[in-house]
Amino acid sequence: MTITSTSSLEDVVAQYMDNLDWDGNVTKARLALQAVRALLIIRPTATDFRGQRVSFDATQLTQQEKRLMDYVANQSSVSKRCFFMRGRCRT
Repeated sequence: MTITSTSSLEDVVAQYMDNLDWDGNVTKARLALQAVRALLIIRPTATDFRGQRVSFDATQLTQQEKRLMDYVANQSSVSKRCFFMRGRCRT
């Protein structure tokens, strides 16, 4: 799933949760990065939950965004090498 301008907060959270195991998978890392960026924009900074006021700190999301950006950049810069072996038919 990819986030669009019509995606809800639930869609964004679902994409993030679906890609929590991004380590070692650049596709999942890109999807998680997209979700983190969207969460940084659309998440509430504070809300009432069961009569309690809850405030959200963006520090952890910002740190996660940095880790994901570093991983995606590192994976994108690694050249994909193909190794070929010269073979000769034996008769």
